[in-house]
Amino acid sequence: MIFKGKANLLVRITKRGHVRPLPKYFKFDYNGHYETDDPRLIKRLKAKFAVANKYKCKKCEYETFDRTDLMRHYKIHREIKE
Repeated sequence: MIFKGKANLLVRITKRGHVRPLPKYFKFDYNGHYETDDPRLIKRLKAKFAVANKYKCKKCEYETFDRTDLMRHYKIHREIKE
């Protein structure tokens, strides 16, 4: 699951557990996204951060997180068609 936050934000995790400890820190990338598959971490992050939506082009394999980029991409399809 991919979460959206501020770009390069460093997040510290407290109460990590003893048996299967969570990482001490993680950092959002320069786009402000962090991807994880750990269900315990997902449960914690849903309370603090928004889930990032992926937008897919209906005509090709293009994927993006920004809807405006998708609209620009659709405009390229229209220009090629004309």
